[in-house]
Amino acid sequence: MPSVSILASALIVLQSPGGGTLPPHDSTRNDTLAVAASRTTLPRSLLRRLPTDDPRDALTLVPGIAQRGNAMGIGSGSNLSLRLGSAGGASIYIDGAPARLLITGGQGVGLAMDALESIAVTTGLPFMDVDDGRGGVISYVTRSGGRTLDGHVLAHTDAPFGAGSSVGYNRFAGSAGGPLGTRFSWFASGEVMGQRSAYLGLGAADQPTFALGGPDTTVDTVTIPTFVRSTGLRRPLDWLTQRRAQTKVVFRYGAGASLALTGLLGDLQQRFFPAMAVGDPALYAGTRAWSRLAVLNWSQPLGVAGPLALHATLSLGLDRQLSGLLTPGSEAASRDPGLGIEMSALQFLGSDSIPLPLTDRIVRNIRSAAGLRTPFLGRSDLQNAQPYRLNPFGVATGWPTSGSDGTLSALSERRLDVRVWADRNVGASHQVRLGMDYGRASQTYYQADLVSVTGLDAWIAHPRYLGAFAADRIALGRLSLDLGARLDRITPGGEIPRTPGRIFTNPAWSLNTFTDDTAYANSVARVYAPLRSHTAVSPRLHAIFAVSPHTALWANLGRIAQLPRAGEMFTRSNADLAFTGAFDPHGSDVGVLKASVAELGVRHSPAASLTIDARGYFEHRGQYGTRIKPFEDPRTPGDTLGVVVVTPVDSSSLWGIEATVGWHPSGATTVRTGYAYARSGGTGFQSVTAMAILEAPALGSALRGVSATILARAASGLSYLMVANSGFGGTTSGFVPFGSQQAPLGHLPWSKSLDLRLAKELRAGGVRGVAYADVRNLLNLRSILSVFTETGGQTNSLYQATVLSPELATLHDEALTNGRLLANDAVDLRPDCATWGTFGGPVSCVALRRVEQRFGNGDGVYDLAEQTSTLNAYYESFFGAWRFNEPGRTIRIGMELEF
Repeated sequence: MPSVSILASALIVLQSPGGGTLPPHDSTRNDTLAVAASRTTLPRSLLRRLPTDDPRDALTLVPGIAQRGNAMGIGSGSNLSLRLGSAGGASIYIDGAPARLLITGGQGVGLAMDALESIAVTTGLPFMDVDDGRGGVISYVTRSGGRTLDGHVLAHTDAPFGAGSSVGYNRFAGSAGGPLGTRFSWFASGEVMGQRSAYLGLGAADQPTFALGGPDTTVDTVTIPTFVRSTGLRRPLDWLTQRRAQTKVVFRYGAGASLALTGLLGDLQQRFFPAMAVGDPALYAGTRAWSRLAVLNWSQPLGVAGPLALHATLSLGLDRQLSGLLTPGSEAASRDPGLGIEMSALQFLGSDSIPLPLTDRIVRNIRSAAGLRTPFLGRSDLQNAQPYRLNPFGVATGWPTSGSDGTLSALSERRLDVRVWADRNVGASHQVRLGMDYGRASQTYYQADLVSVTGLDAWIAHPRYLGAFAADRIALGRLSLDLGARLDRITPGGEIPRTPGRIFTNPAWSLNTFTDDTAYANSVARVYAPLRSHTAVSPRLHAIFAVSPHTALWANLGRIAQLPRAGEMFTRSNADLAFTGAFDPHGSDVGVLKASVAELGVRHSPAASLTIDARGYFEHRGQYGTRIKPFEDPRTPGDTLGVVVVTPVDSSSLWGIEATVGWHPSGATTVRTGYAYARSGGTGFQSVTAMAILEAPALGSALRGVSATILARAASGLSYLMVANSGFGGTTSGFVPFGSQQAPLGHLPWSKSLDLRLAKELRAGGVRGVAYADVRNLLNLRSILSVFTETGGQTNSLYQATVLSPELATLHDEALTNGRLLANDAVDLRPDCATWGTFGGPVSCVALRRVEQRFGNGDGVYDLAEQTSTLNAYYESFFGAWRFNEPGRTIRIGMELEF
């Protein structure tokens, strides 16, 4: 079958379906041919040359993948949407091991560029051994040590450039690897990134920001602070730090057998700009997430020719997250870390009393409405308050200066996953694959107000799953088929109340559950019901037909089990209606939905340097949503209780076309373009990508080693529901209108960017160096991420009036009451403030004097023009058009060395 062999070399991705590297003896096999046709692999040699901050950012080169959100800096890669799926919703595999959080569905541990051998994405129907591919599949292969010792170091920064385009982004990375004798190899990498401020939208650099300064004066025993004003993108007390490390050891033995152990760890910390809490350091907040993953891969061919091969993957994962107000000590010690890199762990108020992971005792207390449930329950002295106008703009509401009332969020997930499979060649025309996978997890989630039980959501679950898959590859002349199926058995491992929101207010709940174990167990049995186990069968067919040595047709047809996230099943499962609302979403037994996928594609290579791919697809998806459902109220027999619960909603259809052209005319030039069109709910979406890597001809010493990478991206905006303008000020970043929509839809404009990387290669002895400059959003284009739903734009004059008019009216009334109101609504602040007797008294009067000096002419008369200018500055700083935009142009420079 010469045609199939030639096309196989063009289509196959040399990975096991889960993403683990195949042992050497498998490298020429036609592995999952049609799957590879709908899968794109980006090798490290390409990734490292792109102007991107996260390896996942490069996946926007693949048609059907769009970046929904900020594409710069730390965390940018979490915004990817595959074929209009939810952002960050793809299944994640690292060296063949699943690495997605079951609670949220997002990726846990991240990988640095140096840690990667390749990254691959499957936008369509995955192979049989992937249990949940409803949002696509992203597979990472980590690097292994080579035959010689080598290393790499990198430094990357935007420090030399002004505050108008620089956030203080810094990245340092290093790696090394090599052999250990004849059978072992090792590799290790590490990376640390820091940002002295989060990236903000185009125009943010023009807005003033304020930080709390030293004391100004004291009035009536109250210290009035100064406010330090700054402009530019670097906001005070607003930084991010990300650290990643990876190590891998490989042992090769026998004829193609191998054993590999990979370890990954990472953490991300962020302090949030205080914004309107600037006057109360006790309300300064942040977040921290940390992850660990260990993966063991084993491959063992049996027989002289390798007709049977055994494989196994074992992984252990841990993910934890904490968010909330910082402890006083942590807040003081982490205000301005050098280069934006904070090595100590942030500490959060209340986390010393609420354990992570959450314990059964806390859940029991919540269910029983007794004991420790929130860190400072009932502490009214900690409630936030604003007794004065002590803020940069002198506004009367929304700027607390006392209190420590915030939220604490904590998430923990431990996972064990095992996958074993066998490949066997049966004659010349069959290759059979049989396998099983098993997984279990321990999950805890907690979110609560620090001083009350309002909005409290906490639960514990222990899910497990068991799957089996089988496939048979059949070669029939020019036709090759992969036919198979997988069977999944999912057990959520938790319980929800029989009537949502009725726990301790359910008459079946005993009053003795807090102290009596038997009473508690019996009450749980009466009030709660365990979520049922569910079984799903997913048949799949992958086919490829060699039309000629240069053209192939391929097709995929099958179903995917859409596994629900734990957060969709257990949210508010322990929240009683005594402290939560009936219209807040409550978890339920949502079951397992199915997605049907059909794909048809063609790959044509008219020349060795040119490849053309085109495909069309149709997907029919189930959807999880929320609905009000009636329940008999056990508290009042005969009455019906309406509660919003998470539930499957109407299914939807999605179809589209995708095309890619790759051109590699020489070793000095690589060009790739892609186009995608998708349609659902009567609305179409488009995206266009283009990449060119150009190397200057070595005509002279000045040009030798110079290269440029150009990356252009554009995507149409999502839809949103248009509403009448009532001054509410709601915003939207859009959604995919699956199914029919009766309400009128608006559409966000196209987003677009052009990035450039210029590099110069340098060599000295055995060391290779590259000096480079990255320019993001080269043309400083304005791309709109969101809009006001009431106007469809970035301004809403009615909402602005709703925000500012009460402030003007309050100031007018205060001045009138104090006898300080002059003509044309001017306020006379020149007399002694001791006579100011309304809101905040003399303290607020002095604060208003400082505001007039800050935004006016300093003559002590706060006239209407100055009031309007001050309040407009306040509005633009927090509600202005910049917050709807993607970041503007930013420039970085860097240097990397290889030895």
